[in-house]
Amino acid sequence: MQIRTNNTGIKITSDPKIIWAPLIGGQRLVMSCPVNQIFIHGNRGGGKSLLMLMKYAKYVGRGFGTAWKGIILRTEAKELEDVVSKSKDFFFKIFPDAIYKESDKTRKWVFKTGEQLLFRYGKTESDYRKFHGHEYPFMGFEELTNWGDSTFYFNMLTLNRSPVEGIPKFAISNSNPYGIGHQWVKDYFIIPDPIGGRIITDFNGKNKRVAIRVSLVENTILLKSDPDYIYKLMMNKRNKALRMAWVFGKWNIQAGGYFEEYWDSRYNVVEPFDIPKSWHVNRSLDWGKSKPFSVGWWAESDGSEVTLKDGTKFPTIRGDLFRIFEWYGCREGERNVGIQMPSIEVAKRIIKYDNMIYKRTGIEVDDGIADSQIFASDDSLSIADKMASVGCEWKPSTKGAGSRALGWELMASAMYNAKSREGAGLFIFSNCSAFLRTVPLLMQDSINMDDIDTTQEDHCADEARYRVVSKVWGLNIGHRQN
Repeated sequence: MQIRTNNTGIKITSDPKIIWAPLIGGQRLVMSCPVNQIFIHGNRGGGKSLLMLMKYAKYVGRGFGTAWKGIILRTEAKELEDVVSKSKDFFFKIFPDAIYKESDKTRKWVFKTGEQLLFRYGKTESDYRKFHGHEYPFMGFEELTNWGDSTFYFNMLTLNRSPVEGIPKFAISNSNPYGIGHQWVKDYFIIPDPIGGRIITDFNGKNKRVAIRVSLVENTILLKSDPDYIYKLMMNKRNKALRMAWVFGKWNIQAGGYFEEYWDSRYNVVEPFDIPKSWHVNRSLDWGKSKPFSVGWWAESDGSEVTLKDGTKFPTIRGDLFRIFEWYGCREGERNVGIQMPSIEVAKRIIKYDNMIYKRTGIEVDDGIADSQIFASDDSLSIADKMASVGCEWKPSTKGAGSRALGWELMASAMYNAKSREGAGLFIFSNCSAFLRTVPLLMQDSINMDDIDTTQEDHCADEARYRVVSKVWGLNIGHRQN
């Protein structure tokens, strides 16, 4: 069978029936785009997975031979089934001499001219080590928002290379909005260019990337074969955010999962106001070194009325909890990377912030609740001992069977109460940017739905949970601070 090339560079048979060609719109943009990092997004049904495969196929038989080696990645092995199936549907027709090999250890295509396309999985730093030292001029990330943070993605990008001069290098990713990694993907690809299609760079002009939207409306083939497809996507009545993601490809959603039905920034976020001197102020800590630590300062109401920034009076409920200040130990310009500060230096800074809050409010900051792990012995002294040596003392958080799930439930209820006023609520000052960036978007654990997936940037959430379950007034479990 003879092979020829159409104007997109995709190989097709000499038969007048074309096996595949990009549709007008986003698909054609992706196929012609020379930028290294291409993020394909939009609503469901746009053909994103097949487009990734064809971007690789475009360069098969172009003279690069064994140097044109690609890899397509998912977070779990079982998730590869769909993209592998799509590749079989088309590659056997486009490349009749190609061989697909599958075993317990490998899934890959080997083409007549020596090119290879591998299907692999990984999501952690330890998973990356399986690939360290490899070279892949083409790599694809299926459903990028399934990675909880950017660590694996950026580690793998270091392998997007080849010693062969002139060989193209692409890191293609795709995803609908929503998912555990919704926020970091949105921050990296969408926020710098909300309209899409423009080349994005870092401040130094490096790290070129582009987000290209493909739409179900452009996929006339799917709509013709399944006219009711859009209606099927609309059937998800319960989860509005997911429906907006699937049907409209909207990124401006609260793709949170766990707190989605409870958190409402119109009620939970307030502008800073003067704290009544009759309120109780203390702090909470989730420790981290390679990962960020999080310290939150909290004011708990005794039920007295406060005056908001706009002059309106706000009647609080005894036990209302306000996050008034925070210190998030994250490396500037990065996500979920700690600043590696020694615990004693952290403690000294916390004491300075305690004094600052005292000067502003006239309320002394009481010792707070911290992750119980800081009380574990480290050489001769625990982290808690080292902090206490400079005057920064803590009480251990409650740990035990079901304590995490109960803590999340109490936290969700407090969020909801900010709107319903059926009980003490949880309120966040607008200056607490780390909490507002990370907590509302946290996703449920895929196995234990009563817990939060711990692969996310959950440090502010853990620290807040410690505080919520140790309230001074109202519902209490664990340590009561009177």
